[in-house]
Amino acid sequence: MGTRSSPVSSLARRLLLRDAFLVAGAALIVRLGVVGWAANRIPPVADGYYYDVIARRIARGLGYTWAWPDGTVTYAAHYPIGYPAFVGALYHLLSETTWIAMAGNALLGALGVFAIHRIASRGGDRRISLCAAASVAVHPGLVTYTPALMTEGVTAALVSVAMWLGIRASEHPTLLRWSAAGTLVGATTYVRPQSIALAVLIPLALVLVDRRREAMRSALRATAIVTLTSAVCLAPWVTLKIESPVP
Repeated sequence: MGTRSSPVSSLARRLLLRDAFLVAGAALIVRLGVVGWAANRIPPVADGYYYDVIARRIARGLGYTWAWPDGTVTYAAHYPIGYPAFVGALYHLLSETTWIAMAGNALLGALGVFAIHRIASRGGDRRISLCAAASVAVHPGLVTYTPALMTEGVTAALVSVAMWLGIRASEHPTLLRWSAAGTLVGATTYVRPQSIALAVLIPLALVLVDRRREAMRSALRATAIVTLTSAVCLAPWVTLKIESPVP
């Protein structure tokens, strides 16, 4: 899209990449430490309770349904499908224990830290990159929220990754790179529906640093690709809901 990072030597790039893995690893250790403490102390509460129940039903092959006290089972639409489907997949593959979901949150949080470092490292300054990533790695709100079966921290991580992929695509524009960003936007939308706005916001935000006419045209093309890819990702669930509406 015309946006290009400052020239960075091969050695500097390797050091920056190493830093990204190190700070993401530190973020994961911190979050898993909190998970280890909270696993037997903090049960799913509030929205987390419903996420957990729906995830267990998904893990058992019962779909996104709800069992009522009178024994009736109906389709559910309590919350977006993304997070309970993610947790349900973990429960199905590993174990129906809440610490598994908490660990999944920790992994996504660490991935978000990695993405933040990669975004901040575009200028080649190691200190700025480390400070930016470290501030997210040890952010009290994000760290302490890890054991909660909630979507706020997960959404923050997914948005960070989507933004990182968008920046990569803007620097070396290809259909595959923009489609990857669109896929992340679609995945994030499954978790938080309002995230679909990122399909437009990411390309337009990136073009703000390059106001040339060519950049604007590239931004419009990128918006179209990201939006279309996101729509393809969301189409199966939308189609299913049309065919099997919630009573």
